[in-house]
Amino acid sequence: MTSSETPLWRRLPAALALALLAWQASVPWMATPYITQDGPSHLYNSLVFKDLLLHPHGFYASVYRFQPRLVTNWGTTVLLNLVAALAGTAHAEQVFATLLVVAAFACLTYFRRSLDPSSPACDPVTNFLLNTWFLWIGFYNFYLGMALALLLAGFYLRSITSFTSRRAAALSLGLTVLFFVHVLPATLAMLIVALAALWIHVAIPLKQGHRPSVPVAPLAIALGPPVLLLFFFVRHSLGRTPYVPAIRESWKIFPMHVFASAQGWSGEETVLVRVMLLFLLLGIAVLKRAEWQTPRPALAVASLLSFAGYLLVPNQGFGGDAIKIRLSWSMFIFGCTLAASAARLLPLRIPLALCITGFLAANLITTTRNLRNISHAVTAYESALDAVPSGSTFIRLRYGTQAVRESYGFDQVAMDPLFHADAWVASRRRLIDLTDVFALNRLFPVTFRKEITGEQQNWLYHLEDSEAHGFPTFAHVLDTVPFDYVVLVGDTGSEATRNSDFLQTSQWLADNMKPLASDSLHSYVRVYQRTHTP
Repeated sequence: MTSSETPLWRRLPAALALALLAWQASVPWMATPYITQDGPSHLYNSLVFKDLLLHPHGFYASVYRFQPRLVTNWGTTVLLNLVAALAGTAHAEQVFATLLVVAAFACLTYFRRSLDPSSPACDPVTNFLLNTWFLWIGFYNFYLGMALALLLAGFYLRSITSFTSRRAAALSLGLTVLFFVHVLPATLAMLIVALAALWIHVAIPLKQGHRPSVPVAPLAIALGPPVLLLFFFVRHSLGRTPYVPAIRESWKIFPMHVFASAQGWSGEETVLVRVMLLFLLLGIAVLKRAEWQTPRPALAVASLLSFAGYLLVPNQGFGGDAIKIRLSWSMFIFGCTLAASAARLLPLRIPLALCITGFLAANLITTTRNLRNISHAVTAYESALDAVPSGSTFIRLRYGTQAVRESYGFDQVAMDPLFHADAWVASRRRLIDLTDVFALNRLFPVTFRKEITGEQQNWLYHLEDSEAHGFPTFAHVLDTVPFDYVVLVGDTGSEATRNSDFLQTSQWLADNMKPLASDSLHSYVRVYQRTHTP
């Protein structure tokens, strides 16, 4: 039966998937300004990197330098600069988020078609998998890395029985590039390659009574360079990362908030996540005998290993954090992709497509409403910093903003969208933001010059959580670090802020510095000009 003869009802899942994709891709444009939690820091560091590259003795060079250590997280550094050059800084994150959604859809579709070219590849299962917390929080390198991991894994699956040295070299180059985007997706892509190779070239021949024939040389070419990079990346952390897996707590909160954009049934997608978890388990359980002769079992093992990693791996280590929730997402990606290609589950395709579409629509409506409310708070944030002239240097003291979140109507979102709004303003106004966390955590291509010592960087880093570290940390920075302005962010809407030294800090700044501006409605952002420097 040709595509033109296919009954309309059989085309419904593909039509729903494309409609949902158009909606998901347009969400960043339904709020202006559009901002995520970490996105502004990605943009700020990208622009700093470009300026350092083109102007080695320019504006940012007095504070920043290129990171001399081996680091990943290069994806946004390169791509956001390209996007900003074409679309402008004001819309760079919007364009980038849209491109990521479309790219993730294309890569996941390619991966599914690589697993089984004859199975339906375009349906709302894909939309569910890419509609994740990582996008809304601005974990752009990881999101991009997972898309590229699926692309590379799909490339290998398509050539697994004819894996030549030339294809191995291409895969090696891709995995090396992926490593510099994000290390965990690179590791997961290598896991899929290794598992698929073992299954096709070892397990199946042994089961059939044949002698295994593993293409050792091509696999060594493909995996050797990225494995070597991975070794050098993690070797400094080996033995230093405390092993605290928190298995019982991880089990209780599984699968965490991997698909949440806000609290509540629509924002958390609670019902849909349970449906898809059942779909995943069914997909593994009902594979036909013929399907066991394909790479599908490798995906089943990868999904189960991701779940085991979720339980057993510490949530922080090897220079990163939030490891468990990342593995939770990979478990769903591998398992649901497998289930979507299982022949015995094809009768569920249309009802499942309708179910996913209904729940995703509710989630996207909630997400859009929250993003619009967030944009009003960000506009107020920016208005307070309008008084700071371009070319200035500032630090930010960040306390809780619960009252502002409630007032603007985004207190239920599963992130803090104002967390790095200072970097968002700095990117647009060409300011130096000394308290932007990316240069301070030493995991990105830009870091501080040696003139700002490690101890001073630690103090600046602590100002991101002023409720916990308080005024004494600010006093250290005040005495030793030159800057022009202080941005105080916070309100007394939460008990944690009321129990902190927020009011003491506010009063000290008002008495000892020049009050310059604040947002007009809530005064949750206040700007002070420094009258003397150390």
